[in-house]
Amino acid sequence: KVEAALDLILINSFPLVGNSETSLICIASKWRSSKSITIDRDQADVTNQHRELLEVNEDSKKTTAKKVVWKRQQASETIGVYYCEGKVKDEVTRIHTMKMPLGASFHPVVLTLTANKGEHVKISFIRMAAKEEDAVIYKNGSFIHSVPRHEVPGELQVSYSQVQPQDAGIYSARYIGGNLFTSAYTRLIVRLFSFHKPPQCVQNWSSCSSSPPSGYEEQV
Repeated sequence: KVEAALDLILINSFPLVGNSETSLICIASKWRSSKSITIDRDQADVTNQHRELLEVNEDSKKTTAKKVVWKRQQASETIGVYYCEGKVKDEVTRIHTMKMPLGASFHPVVLTLTANKGEHVKISFIRMAAKEEDAVIYKNGSFIHSVPRHEVPGELQVSYSQVQPQDAGIYSARYIGGNLFTSAYTRLIVRLFSFHKPPQCVQNWSSCSSSPPSGYEEQV
């Protein structure tokens, strides 16, 4: 479950997709119209292939909510980057999540990692299967790093000592002989503002008692 400003919540059932039904549910405050929220695929979709539009329906069990449901036979269609968006007047809030294959050779420590410009960032993937192959990491589909097969650690990492907006994007990890269905994904967001965050803030603003300042920019 991911929360953001404007009382918007995105529930991602089974982020690691196996042979089962899975869904996304976007929930807003009761006083909002269901027309003010939506669910869609992010433009930075990890599959790089054309797919049908999402079938987004109102969730009758909740006052103001939209949902997308994939049946078991649609498991291959679920892999990708998604967002839940809410609009109130001129204010737009968008929160992201991802779905990836349960059988991936690596699993990300987090689905989405958020940092301010200039902060130290470590992107980590946990090895789930040992293979006699080199491990490779990609950013937005382009190769950036490899580890020889005899040196692949239990935790595969990419680090930035002072992260910059251009470092934001979708990072994936797999063995060199793998494919879409054995790859793990995580999304790095770099915010362009930088100021003191309350001590309870960890990686993203959902755990903060205060919100980012108005007019902030987010690099996606």
